[in-house]
Amino acid sequence: MAFLVRSLLQDRVACVESLLEVRLTPWTSEGYLRGATGPLARIFHWLISTGRTPWIDRSVRVALLLIGLELVVGIVHARWCGSSIVLSELVLSLYVPTLGVPQPNAEGTYLIVNKTLIEAIAVVVLLAFDTGRIAGLDLLLRKRRGSV
Repeated sequence: MAFLVRSLLQDRVACVESLLEVRLTPWTSEGYLRGATGPLARIFHWLISTGRTPWIDRSVRVALLLIGLELVVGIVHARWCGSSIVLSELVLSLYVPTLGVPQPNAEGTYLIVNKTLIEAIAVVVLLAFDTGRIAGLDLLLRKRRGSV
């Protein structure tokens, strides 16, 4: 349980980081996508070669910001949990951790399970327990409509 709470707190930190990236830092995903080796790597290599990196960067920033804010605020919870799962699995499919040996610039040694997969599982738990009925704006909206 503590691991899930820590993972969810990391999502909130990612939300703040993405907000700061949108406003303050010139960040690009080009290096990350160029080094991709997973099943979707060819698609993203093609997108980079056609000059769509700025579009990808903006999309990632906006998606992280919206998903992170929703997880903090808690409105239209199921839809945003689904979006979070899709984004996590997209990132996971670019770099599937199958080596199990230390990698340069990596946060640890992973074999199949990495922090992205754990975060996706944590969001599945949020979705399964329908935490929008427990806390957040979804709860307040239900109370207002009288359907709690």
